[in-house]
Amino acid sequence: MVDFLTQDWLDAQRDATSGLTPAPDASALVQHVVTGAPAGNVAYYTQFDGGRIVDAAVGKPSASPDLTVTASYADAVRMASGDLELSAAYMQGRVKVEGDMRRLFGLLPATHRADFKAAVTQVGEKTEF
Repeated sequence: MVDFLTQDWLDAQRDATSGLTPAPDASALVQHVVTGAPAGNVAYYTQFDGGRIVDAAVGKPSASPDLTVTASYADAVRMASGDLELSAAYMQGRVKVEGDMRRLFGLLPATHRADFKAAVTQVGEKTEF
């Protein structure tokens, strides 16, 4: 088991997506902000390259992010467990997305693929929320 919103959890996500078939146009540096977590607000980033997470860490990236995604803790848990897709959360106004929207719309199709969803579910099943 890995604890949600920790480096171990981010490493598990990176490992789970490392073998996915590359997805063209699905590259972006994404800053995530989770509000209302038990220990307070949490920031982490993920670097997507070809629809795979190639780098991720708690905190802020050294470079400017392409996108910033802000979600409540409850919605972040639902997304991390595979119960809520980022695209649905965005369309429902449950998450706030700022930045290069072309990057977002390039990334979303990769997150809808069966292999990506399976990777998210796999990590979610071994995550302590």
